[in-house]
Amino acid sequence: MEKKLLKKLKYSVPLFIATLLLSLTGYAQTHRIIGKIVSADDSQPLAGATVKIKGTTNITNTNAGGMYGIDAKTGDVLVFSFTGFKSNEVIVTAVNTINVSLINNTNALNEVVVIGYGTARRKDLTGAIASISSADIAKTVSTTFDQALQGKVAGVNVIQNSGQPGAGVSIQVRGLGSINAGVDPLYVIDGVIIPPGQPSSTGGVYMGNSGTRDNPLSTINPNDIASIDVLKDASAIAIYGSQGSNGVVIITTKRGKAGAPKISFDNYYGVQQVPKYLPMMDLQQYATFLNARATVTGATPNPDFVNPQYLGTGTDWQRAIFKNAGMYNANLSVSGGDDRTTYYIGGSYLNQDGTVLSSNFKRTALKINLDNKTTNWLKIGTSLTFSGIKENVNASVYDLINATLNLPPNVAPVNPDGSIGAIPTPGQTVANTYNPNPIAAAAMNTNKVQRSQAYGNFYGDIIFTKDLKLHNEVTGNFDYGNVNQFYPTFTINGILNPVNSAAVSATNNKSFTVRNYFSYDHYAANYSINATAGHEASSGTYTYLSGGRTGFFANNPQDLSLGNASTASNSGGASNYSNESYLARVTAGYLYKYNLTATYRKDGNSNFADGKRWVGTYAFGGSWNAEKENFLKDVKAIDQLKLRLSYGLTNNANLPAYTYGSSIATGTVGLGQGAYVLNIANPNVQWETSKSLDAGLDISFLKNRIQLTADVYNRKTNNLLLQIPLPGYAGTNGSGSLSAPWGNIGSIQNKGFEFTLNTRNIQTNAFSWNTALTFSLNRNKILSLNNASGALYGKINNASVLVTRTAVGSSIGDFYGYVAQGVFKNAADLKSSALPAGSIIDYTQGIWVGDTKYKDLNKDGVIDANDMTNLGSPLPKFTYGINNSFSYKGFDMTVFFTGSYGNKILNYNKVLHEDPNSGTTGYFSSLTNYAKVALTDASGSNTDVNNVYVTNPGTSVPGFRVSGDPNQNYRISSRFIESGSYLRLKNLAIGYNLPTSVVAKLHVHSLRVYSNIQNLFTITKYTGYDPEVGTNVPNQSGQGTNALTSGIDWGRYPTPRIYTFGFNVGL
Repeated sequence: MEKKLLKKLKYSVPLFIATLLLSLTGYAQTHRIIGKIVSADDSQPLAGATVKIKGTTNITNTNAGGMYGIDAKTGDVLVFSFTGFKSNEVIVTAVNTINVSLINNTNALNEVVVIGYGTARRKDLTGAIASISSADIAKTVSTTFDQALQGKVAGVNVIQNSGQPGAGVSIQVRGLGSINAGVDPLYVIDGVIIPPGQPSSTGGVYMGNSGTRDNPLSTINPNDIASIDVLKDASAIAIYGSQGSNGVVIITTKRGKAGAPKISFDNYYGVQQVPKYLPMMDLQQYATFLNARATVTGATPNPDFVNPQYLGTGTDWQRAIFKNAGMYNANLSVSGGDDRTTYYIGGSYLNQDGTVLSSNFKRTALKINLDNKTTNWLKIGTSLTFSGIKENVNASVYDLINATLNLPPNVAPVNPDGSIGAIPTPGQTVANTYNPNPIAAAAMNTNKVQRSQAYGNFYGDIIFTKDLKLHNEVTGNFDYGNVNQFYPTFTINGILNPVNSAAVSATNNKSFTVRNYFSYDHYAANYSINATAGHEASSGTYTYLSGGRTGFFANNPQDLSLGNASTASNSGGASNYSNESYLARVTAGYLYKYNLTATYRKDGNSNFADGKRWVGTYAFGGSWNAEKENFLKDVKAIDQLKLRLSYGLTNNANLPAYTYGSSIATGTVGLGQGAYVLNIANPNVQWETSKSLDAGLDISFLKNRIQLTADVYNRKTNNLLLQIPLPGYAGTNGSGSLSAPWGNIGSIQNKGFEFTLNTRNIQTNAFSWNTALTFSLNRNKILSLNNASGALYGKINNASVLVTRTAVGSSIGDFYGYVAQGVFKNAADLKSSALPAGSIIDYTQGIWVGDTKYKDLNKDGVIDANDMTNLGSPLPKFTYGINNSFSYKGFDMTVFFTGSYGNKILNYNKVLHEDPNSGTTGYFSSLTNYAKVALTDASGSNTDVNNVYVTNPGTSVPGFRVSGDPNQNYRISSRFIESGSYLRLKNLAIGYNLPTSVVAKLHVHSLRVYSNIQNLFTITKYTGYDPEVGTNVPNQSGQGTNALTSGIDWGRYPTPRIYTFGFNVGL
């Protein structure tokens, strides 16, 4: 018996122990689970989805490719969730890979949209709102976020004014809603309001030859942005009152999510290059041209040009100042938290060199977002941004690009003896000529800009019930800047700058806002109510201090006081504003089919006189989700069919402070000090008002494979705010004169059509192809003007050259001039055509064969101001964007085109450099096709009009003149107006997400490598550097930014082609 028992134990005990060990091992051992989370609708990866072990705090998130990895034990339950999708639970077994498809939850909060003072479900919206996600922004290498908006939002025209690093863009939401009171939308960054038209911290220093000013939005790091929502119609923007009259752009930055710390590092390097050079004459062409001119005019030929065929190509000045430029960007962020507290901290550094000498942009930024659920009834948090910018801008007393185009090819940048090359003009001062050498100017002149900005908010939400809460918030924006400029003395080939000069300025912007509002969000079985009501008060102060002196004893001054005290020119001042508002909005939904929204806001603004400071803004909107009706329920192909309608009134108070009264300023000139009046008062100036009507359609088919959003709108603006033009004897013309009074001068209309079409063309487990198309058409029209002339005129060159006319029936800033009809071909052509008043036909003192022929529009036989006409609009007829995105396994590719059609550009470079009779400036190579005049009878006289004719009658370029230009061949005419239409490959991006199996070996969560090419090519007929000329007046005009003088190209800083390569790693 004992032996039998021992025999059984011999086998059973080891078996028992083995079984026990196996069971304990199976119970206690964890293993790595990896997988991919995709949408069940389209198999697209869900980036940022949450994977959590149920009942624990072990949480992770998916990477950009939807991949995740987590350690779990057999028997654990993994919970997969993503906003707008149904959660899914999976029990862990022995397998190591779990892939999950999440189903779109059409009954949940599908998509949350920021609507201002709250959020809303997109399907409940009654207004026109477009959104851009962080994923859209990430695929475009943009130094400022506003550049990433181009072509992405229907109804929004985005123009990159300049290729200068850090320069901003012009953004117009549904056209130009004002002439002189600002056209930019309102920007709201985490609740911090940046008013449209607010002065920048550097006082709007010009950013080089493009004429663009420094960009107040350049301090924002695009990598910190979670979403951008653009509010376009009255129903959407009315809650912002007068500040949002031109549309609202709401920027929401990234915030932390509960879970383990998530670290992300993004790093890229880039090379920039100028994609196009203007066709200038080389040395052989230049010598041949000057020899021909000398033959006609009787001038003494240059002995160096006797045999042009033996000359080389000479100096290519454009290639001397343009260069390939590097750029580097690094972003590091960490986010995470628990059920009570979450955080997001992001830091970045950008260093972008410019493609033009002496231009660069450096930015450092820190972003901190904290949220804490202190108790069940209190939630507090903050959003803070700190940034610093350092810039070198190529603007100076002389514009580098214009100075470059002005130099001929027979001047070397550096002479053989090492001296700086220049046109020899002994005894001439630099004040009477163009910059002698742009390379020297870039090296010698100083023009530095520094900015420091801090803005953010602190908030506290008191939660009374699950439906009712009180939001309390304090925001602040502190923007400091300074500009340091110095121009030394020099002598270059006899050109003198005998007196050096320096100027410094310091500015300070501060603004504060306190807002408190109740929000009530109640959802029942058959109805919903969302209500907001509250109060907001804000104030701001802008101060500036500037000084300048000349006559420094050395060319390296460290202190402004080292200059000649008798030349001191100092000024300073301050302005402030305050606003107070009461706001309310109610949205009611019934059966989740019908939604009505009513909004009202009462604004008070200190920019107006007593009795005119308060005004009301209101809007009404409605939507109908028709797909929920019984007659459409059985139509399975339709996922959504929503109709929207809105109407409202908005107001605009964007004018300088104190314009209703006269302001006094003090200043010092030399050793004297005094006070003077700054502006003429007008206590009757009133708010601009706009009434808008919008009708929209949101429709999706075939399980959201096709989605279309379309809107038509009509906006009429009355009481246009404008500085009223006064006659010269009123003292409002010229430097240092009085500012003209502000008044209400007329009305304008913007109406148009826009749509966004998104399609999922191919969707499989391995491959996808999606397309997004935006289209925007806007028509701008002046309805009335109340000034004496019935028109407004835009002038440049210190108001000496008339270029635009804005009149009833036209759009803002239409180009205005003469219609050129080629050149006078022969005597018969000249004698049968209208000539300028008082002119004669004469070889030396009158009009001659080869001069420009202008059209006599009023048929009175005389060419005069009555023959000037509309030459086209700088505003496009329509703009568009086409984005195609592809993915195959771990690879992704984006191909993004933008375009504009129908706008015109005044190519002022042709006025300057296509003049055969100008002095020693650089010339376009097109001048080789000047009107060449020959003799009918070689033995006859060249002063006999009947004996001369043009051998190339098809040319539009006039010929040589012996003396002067009685015909004014270079008056503004259709010869200088060109098409600004273009199609541009804006962005080509290719990326690869490394497989999880590979990433795991590297001990990181995710790793993506990518390459990006911006502005690869542009298809256009425009002959200048870039058809995106923009809406800013360049520094030669002395007028600043003005909608009346847009679309003028003086030598725009070219937008560079950018090649970048980078990687993103998640830990």
